[in-house]
Amino acid sequence: MSVQPASERPVTAREPKAGVIILARHGKPAVDRTVRIDWREYEAWWANYDLSGLEDGQCPPEALVRQVAQADIIYASTLPRAIETARSVARGRPVTLDPMFVEAPLPPR
Repeated sequence: MSVQPASERPVTAREPKAGVIILARHGKPAVDRTVRIDWREYEAWWANYDLSGLEDGQCPPEALVRQVAQADIIYASTLPRAIETARSVARGRPVTLDPMFVEAPLPPR
């Protein structure tokens, strides 16, 4: 499967058409979210959370896979867990990465 940054995706002129936008949240991250930390450790924990992929053994819902199969284009944020989720539903189709889809940074910088 290819992963292509949005800035490198060729722009083509097409007739606009009605369509559906499907938004899906990534699967469960491979980090412990029940850990007890103090405020000093929070920033390091959050950085690790953003770098984490998905917890092993997850499968996307088949209904989502079927809907994505009909999509003209698949976008994902540049975070590892979002890329893994997109790849799992794309089933070998190209995924376009764009940092615009990264959620608001926490802790705020």
